[in-house]
Amino acid sequence: MTHIHKMNTEISSRINRSLVLSLIHENPLISRAQLSVLTGLDRSTITHILKYLLDEKIVRETEKGKASSRGGRRPISLEVQYDGRFLLAIEAGTENCDAVMVNLRGDEIRRWRRKIRRGEPLLDILRDIIHKIETTARKEFKNSIVIGISSPGIIDVEKGVVRFCDYHQWRDVDVVTPIGKKYRKFVFIENDANAAAVGELSQHAESNNRGLLYLLIRESPPESEQILGVGGAIIFNGSLWHGTNFFAGEVSDTLNSLFLTGMIKKWRDKMSRTHEMKKRTLGYLLESAANNNPDSRAAADEIASHLGKFMGEVVAFLDPGCVMIYINPSHDGYDMAARIEEYFYKHIPAGFGTTRFLAPRLKERAIIKGLISLTQEKIFVRDGIHSSLLFK
Repeated sequence: MTHIHKMNTEISSRINRSLVLSLIHENPLISRAQLSVLTGLDRSTITHILKYLLDEKIVRETEKGKASSRGGRRPISLEVQYDGRFLLAIEAGTENCDAVMVNLRGDEIRRWRRKIRRGEPLLDILRDIIHKIETTARKEFKNSIVIGISSPGIIDVEKGVVRFCDYHQWRDVDVVTPIGKKYRKFVFIENDANAAAVGELSQHAESNNRGLLYLLIRESPPESEQILGVGGAIIFNGSLWHGTNFFAGEVSDTLNSLFLTGMIKKWRDKMSRTHEMKKRTLGYLLESAANNNPDSRAAADEIASHLGKFMGEVVAFLDPGCVMIYINPSHDGYDMAARIEEYFYKHIPAGFGTTRFLAPRLKERAIIKGLISLTQEKIFVRDGIHSSLLFK
């Protein structure tokens, strides 16, 4: 019983520290008295928590404002010491692996890039770029807390495993265990579309959006049977939906089964017959559609129609409130995103007409931005259940 009581006390202590730290993060230059009011904790408990945070150089004191009319010291406020710890975000994409180091506030400290050879082993890529970070930013890397990683494909978020990435043919790659063990950091991995959705939604906070259906659309390699790589993300009440099996985030197979019929199949077969396999890509399709090639235009419209109908049916089922599509490559002469939106509103039930299409603002930068936000969520925690990784 004593052991259980001690364990509960330790857990409670970490949760209270996390609550106080998050409030200081959200309310820069807050006072001890204000913390006591906001948390409901007595002054002595606040003092005890702050002693720990100050001793660990996680929080610092600063004198701000004016002294009272009676004289004496100026009031002492509290702020997070953001530059004492660091976070890493690593995007393992299709062509490049990008890494960004930020402080606890999310300010960028340094950036790295490494080219990826298609099909190169994922762990080799990650170890190589982390080694570059470790050797070129040794002090900051030593003081980094979290490594957040993103990848295309089906990601088992709970176990930290890339189940399948069609583009690179990665299968059942355990990322979190070996990387965490080697570098002694907390590591997590997320589907790239999920990370991008978090990043994009953070840029639309002014409209208080809490729900989003997001599609990240990229082209498949010319030799692939699929024409598109499609990642999908759903955010409910500000939180990512990972699904029962923690696999949510990849919808390529579902959609491409629709794309291998009709005008799309006719167009791809024609490209193959004319020995132009390298042109069987989304980029070339949009370019030729912009040039008013009838076959390409019909195939592009058919893709837009399928995607618009698919999104309309998902919205009718889930009612997220907002929808966003990011397509890369794109073409100014044929706005596929606008065509998808047009078909979406044709297919959506009348009662969902208020669903808003949001324009992507970060585009390619959304994945790294989302990863940074997700790493910060591991530090600034105030849900009353979990505690910050700073206190593990």
